[in-house]
Amino acid sequence: MMLNNDKMIMIEQFSGVLKNGNRNILIIGAGASNDVANLPLGKELAQKLIESLGFSSGSKSKLFNKHLYHLEKTFGFAQDDFKTILFALNKMDNESLLDKFLESLVVSSIHSNTYSIIADLLEKGVLHTIINFNFDEILDQEISKIYDRGNLNKIVCDKDVSYESFQKVTGFRYYIKPHGTIGFPDTLRFRRSDYYRIEKKVAELIHKIFSDTDVNIIVVGFRLKFYEFSSLINSSISNNSRILIIDKTDDILDPNLDRFYANDYLKIDEKLSLSYCFESIRKSMISVELTHSIEEPSYEVMDERR
Repeated sequence: MMLNNDKMIMIEQFSGVLKNGNRNILIIGAGASNDVANLPLGKELAQKLIESLGFSSGSKSKLFNKHLYHLEKTFGFAQDDFKTILFALNKMDNESLLDKFLESLVVSSIHSNTYSIIADLLEKGVLHTIINFNFDEILDQEISKIYDRGNLNKIVCDKDVSYESFQKVTGFRYYIKPHGTIGFPDTLRFRRSDYYRIEKKVAELIHKIFSDTDVNIIVVGFRLKFYEFSSLINSSISNNSRILIIDKTDDILDPNLDRFYANDYLKIDEKLSLSYCFESIRKSMISVELTHSIEEPSYEVMDERR
């Protein structure tokens, strides 16, 4: 892929921000996994689950919509949000939902060049923390190839948060999945009795990682309009922290976070793929050569988020 001068300058400027001495934290949402493996985006998967479970019409549909209304009024969850739909479906038919959900997201072993590069950036220390809101385990597979348990603090639920996790924030690398992972179905957020919040210890650890020093938050394929998490960021990060965006649009932020955004944005389109974007950042950050193909299947990406 050949980039014009404007794109190359943007990548260099973007990478320059990542060299400012702040702690680099990557936040990943559904758009990224859709790009690397064509997994369904939130809106698409929600509609598929509603139809396959029989809640698209009739009396079951009315009861389902009552659950959505209750979640919005009680917890402020938007009725058309993917997470809200999962919570409502789980209340009504949790075992069938789990089967259909896992069937939609479980993929055979797949190599993702994009995620391989991201794992390398974590290993090299360019990234201090990755917070992955996806349920799938494609990035997990790439990270497991270069890390053993002793080198990485992987957090999926409160049980994974140890006393040592809080004491050595600077020395550790963190891989956090606040919504759980399909390999351990009981950790999936919509399955928990306290589904309405990120687990307490996980939230406390994220707060410490955000507040311990100035941070750069790089957002990929995730809308930071999720009130619970955007509020956690807003209450944790310093005024010298910055938010950077890699996406098809930069209209992804809760208004409370706008002050941390200084137009540090890489637009993903037909001229700049997600894979090439991260390879270029890696080249700028750790001086590696482009030694292999960096093209991945071209999918429509990042239009809806979980």
